[in-house]
Amino acid sequence: MNDVVKSHMALFVANLIYALTFTFAKDVMPETIQPIGFILVRVTGAMILFQIIHRIWIREKVKREDYGILILCGLFGVAINMMLFFKGLNYTTPIHAAVTMTSAPIVVFILAIIFHGEKKLPLRILGVALGAVGAVILAVYGRDLELGNPKLALGNLLVFVNACCYALYLTIVKP
Repeated sequence: MNDVVKSHMALFVANLIYALTFTFAKDVMPETIQPIGFILVRVTGAMILFQIIHRIWIREKVKREDYGILILCGLFGVAINMMLFFKGLNYTTPIHAAVTMTSAPIVVFILAIIFHGEKKLPLRILGVALGAVGAVILAVYGRDLELGNPKLALGNLLVFVNACCYALYLTIVKP
């Protein structure tokens, strides 16, 4: 199997796991586990797995000057990102969270223009527009209004700020 097929399979599996997280997490929170506890289990499991993989296969050392970037990436890509997402998901619905998360690529594009001088190519603008249209379609035709949920708007806001933090992480980690 060539590297392109392997990378596409890995991306598919990662996105499948990511997509299943919305529904699974909503099913277990807050009755079985609180959002912060869910994050603790998730991050601790990932940390152990990455340490095992690093010790077995990776021989690279981290440069001293990279620690600042790694700390920022850890804050925006893991800590703040996950806390906001799971707390927001606790208040909103999986479909609302999924639709709100579609704003992340749009925010990444805007931050890349601001911080990295990314070009505003027509194809990229079309991609952002299609993403926005898809989000609107999902929001209009696939939503569960949950009119009796007083924290729905707060949950959606927390998930949106989470998407912004993740976009900032992607912008920081790019170089």
